[in-house]
Amino acid sequence: MEAGNPTPERNGDCTVGWPEYQRGQVAAVFATLFAAPARKKEVGDVLMYADDQTAHRLYRGQIDVYRKLADSHPDKFRLITSAKELDSVVEHWSRPVQDGEGHPVGMIYLMEGADGIRSPDELAEWYDLGLRIIGLAWAGTRYSGGTDEPGPLTVEGRRLISAMMDYNFILDLSHMDEAAARESLDRYEGPVIATHSNCAALMRGSESNRHLPDDVIRKLGLSPADMEKLRRRDNGQPPGLYGRVSIVSALRSARF
Repeated sequence: MEAGNPTPERNGDCTVGWPEYQRGQVAAVFATLFAAPARKKEVGDVLMYADDQTAHRLYRGQIDVYRKLADSHPDKFRLITSAKELDSVVEHWSRPVQDGEGHPVGMIYLMEGADGIRSPDELAEWYDLGLRIIGLAWAGTRYSGGTDEPGPLTVEGRRLISAMMDYNFILDLSHMDEAAARESLDRYEGPVIATHSNCAALMRGSESNRHLPDDVIRKLGLSPADMEKLRRRDNGQPPGLYGRVSIVSALRSARF
């Protein structure tokens, strides 16, 4: 997929697959739907959108790619769209396997940057396609302030998260500006997680607005004791922050 572009030279060999998932005992991963807005294009980017129609088309195409992967290799990958399917994957990993065999890795659709949703009226369609987790931001989107493009939820963003509650979608705060994250936590009554965010207090010297301040982390469900454990970490790689209270519990509380 990256043949002929300089991305591997810039980022190094950082791709893992089914063999590494087995060795690392990774039972489930997020099947991310993502394309970069054209205004944020970097060298090597090939999936970009300049409008919501293009974002919608690219994300729909990625849904099909993951579905084809699961259909072509059902012993290795399974799409997870229900609690029953999640439990089936977890149960499989609880059993021993013969040498040379392995466990299926569950894939859960996650949209990173919601510009592919042209209007809240499309949420039923996306839910039927298997989408369960929506992150409104990457950079700023028409729904939310985001990384390097600060701001709160927009009027469209408030309408979107209100409609998301009808399906109990999981809301992902990753990449949100802190103003948008605070407002989302105040407004959204469904499950909320932060799949790949860091604690702002630990990111010394960083000027990024995507890291989560303490008050947002507390609202995500971390106790004062958890907060103290985070502050005591000083290994240069702060952990990602999950919320209310974990990704697994959020999946189980969603309308699977």
